Amino acid sequence: MKVLITGGFGYIGGRLANFLDEKQVDVSICSRNKNPPPFWSNNFKKIEINWYSEKSISEVCEGKDIVVHLASLNADKSKTNPSEAHEVNCLNSEKLLKSAISKKVKKIIYLSTIHVYGSPLKNKLLENSLVEPIHPYAKSHYDAEQLFVKAHEQKMIESNIIRLSNSFGAPQNFEVDCWSLVINNFCLQAAKTNKIKIKSTINTLRDFIPMTDTCEAIFLLMRHKISHDESCIFNVGGNWKKTILQIAYLIKERYYVTQKKKIDVLYKENLIEQSDSFNFNLDKIIDKGFKISDNKRISEEIDSLISFCTQHSAAL
Repeated sequence: MKVLITGGFGYIGGRLANFLDEKQVDVSICSRNKNPPPFWSNNFKKIEINWYSEKSISEVCEGKDIVVHLASLNADKSKTNPSEAHEVNCLNSEKLLKSAISKKVKKIIYLSTIHVYGSPLKNKLLENSLVEPIHPYAKSHYDAEQLFVKAHEQKMIESNIIRLSNSFGAPQNFEVDCWSLVINNFCLQAAKTNKIKIKSTINTLRDFIPMTDTCEAIFLLMRHKISHDESCIFNVGGNWKKTILQIAYLIKERYYVTQKKKIDVLYKENLIEQSDSFNFNLDKIIDKGFKISDNKRISEEIDSLISFCTQHSAAL
């Protein structure tokens, strides 16, 4: 199985590349980044991609069985520059999809987001539920989704779309931009200051998924053929819903268990707003064989992240 990962030096890309390597998968990493590749990628095939060159995009798909498309603009940058979000998250996806089809790639897996369902999340969220993408990040991902759905339904290529909730865990290397993510950010704050300062509303409810499970879900779909008559969209999450405040106190607890450090949690009592409950339904991916992590595995992912932050806090 020959697999190409776009955005392979990014947060999920780095973890996924190493996860697949341990599964004996032939992985190639492509990136537009011209900087020297990180140390962990020495054993991987690396390809530079020029998203403005049809020839370059076509070449990266040559001889690949599966393309996992992770290259995208993150939520913060998408909010700042919606037009760039559309270009990177949607138009580049369209270019890659066309090349994958022309090069006879068997399957393309696209990483979308839970936030296509709207903000705030509410009610039961099924793959066929009404979507209300408001944020430029969510809107650009939903626009890209439609391209992959159309190609799948027209039997041009097998598409798999993952609507991912909030993944957390240590990155492959500390230079990766992943520290605005809630759990990652709180672990880093604790490592650097012995404090966790919550600046957002404390009762916001989110679904979280360990990065290891994110990689497991992608690997699972890589090995399953999805009929063109079947919807190609999959919710992927951890079935682990916590408020922001609960997350802060859990990290405080894990820091004491693993590092014997006492962490203060600081927040304003008035940072509370009406928070709707929601059910991010995972039945479809579970039916394919996906297993939800138990509390032990969740703690292990957090502990590994704490260890990473403690080790690299001076450089971050």
